[in-house]
Amino acid sequence: MYKRQVAGILALIAGIISVRAIFKQTEAHERQAAERRDRLVRAYRASLSDDLALVANHAKSSAGAAHEMLRVPNRPITTTPLNTPSLEGQPVIDHLRMLIENHDARSGEVFADLLGCYQVQHYRLAGQIDLYNPPSFRNLADPTGISSRPNVIFTLFATVALYLRATQLLPWARRQVETIEAPTFDEKSIISALFQMGLFDSLNPEERKRICEALLTDKPLTGRTDSR
Repeated sequence: MYKRQVAGILALIAGIISVRAIFKQTEAHERQAAERRDRLVRAYRASLSDDLALVANHAKSSAGAAHEMLRVPNRPITTTPLNTPSLEGQPVIDHLRMLIENHDARSGEVFADLLGCYQVQHYRLAGQIDLYNPPSFRNLADPTGISSRPNVIFTLFATVALYLRATQLLPWARRQVETIEAPTFDEKSIISALFQMGLFDSLNPEERKRICEALLTDKPLTGRTDSR
């Protein structure tokens, strides 16, 4: 009887030691994984300023394309096609994905929103440019590519949102702050972005109002304001 009790106690102790060893091993693996994620985030943060500059410049190039469609709404068939700005082939997309995968959930969501905003913005603008370019480049029978001004303005919702998202992340990328904040859109920052992107004078007051309303009501990607 006594021997059985001793054996049981020893088995219990051995089980506890085994569980503790497994726990410590798991804890060590989790710590190593967390340290690896931290190193990756620090590495990508070091080059993030350049990546965000690429995104902001892409938004400016997109604004330039929109400006051209507003300036010359009927593009002659003899004119060379308008190119669609793109970040394709740039490492910035992969860098953002790495930050999404390795940063904490809250911060990763901010980068996911930036990447999602780019994808919506790019395809929305590409579709409008495809309709705008001369028919010889899109196999349509129309004599000219016709740009609907309200639809061009609609592409600017996501373009301006993309510019603001990228530029508002710069303080974290430059280590001026240590916390990543979700972007905030207010009328002052939106109007400032329109100036910086060379769009302000291309738009009438009503169009500027439409863009402000879209961003202030959180509808730059999914909503459409009245296209008067």
